Amino acid sequence: MKDMIIREAQKNDKQDVQEIARFTWEGQDYIDKVFDQWQEDGHFFVAEIENKVIGTAKLTIFPDKVGWLEGLRVHPQYRGQGIGRKLQDFTREYGIALIRKGVINCLEFSTYYKNQRTIQMALKDGFYLTKRFYILVRNKTPEMEKPTLTKIYMEDLTEFKEYLSMGWRFLHKTQEALQWMLGHITPFRISTYKFYQYRTTSTFTLLHFSKEAIESYIKALNWISEKAGFRSYEIILPEESTDFIHIFKQYNFSFWDKPEEANIYVFKYALKHYG
Repeated sequence: MKDMIIREAQKNDKQDVQEIARFTWEGQDYIDKVFDQWQEDGHFFVAEIENKVIGTAKLTIFPDKVGWLEGLRVHPQYRGQGIGRKLQDFTREYGIALIRKGVINCLEFSTYYKNQRTIQMALKDGFYLTKRFYILVRNKTPEMEKPTLTKIYMEDLTEFKEYLSMGWRFLHKTQEALQWMLGHITPFRISTYKFYQYRTTSTFTLLHFSKEAIESYIKALNWISEKAGFRSYEIILPEESTDFIHIFKQYNFSFWDKPEEANIYVFKYALKHYG
């Protein structure tokens, strides 16, 4: 492989990053949409070969001094050459340096439970599994009702224990984190039931799990999906909601794969965990 460097992202890297996004998740990647924000935020890195950006990685500092690892991407023409591993090693070491300086207390990230390569690398690197969530999917159906905008308070989040869901990003459940999260979500109400949408994605977090709530939510999620052009939508549920999964399945929510178990893993690295 030709000489590769890893450096901080610059404004003129945007076109190369957009190209990577077009080849990720069938063109549904969000990274090109957050490029400007991430570049301004800092801790955003690119891998470069011969003046071409061929990979990305990001460390975002969340409330409660969490360093959240995300945005690991490699252009398909350069996959299989160890570039992803080098980016992962770089951001991990960068994050550990921030821990030692007291800027953050830990590193965390999430991944799909069948992403065994990432999981094995994480365990080898000293991460440990700290939390699991469910992601379920449902196709849009005709029954619809327009939800109204609302506000979310800590008392609305009783179903979520240690973490708050924000798409595939997870925040420690603190008042500071809730205030930060409110800048990245759209909170809705349908009947007496609250829920929220992460950015403008098709991923939603529901706050009530009864049959009556689910029936109302479906109408609202169908309405939002119709307006946004989504054919389906996903919901994030905490692992503690296991006893309600069968109710969601009755309303045609389903898992992507089998076995049907908590399928989003949150990993954590903290120096004090290892003494």
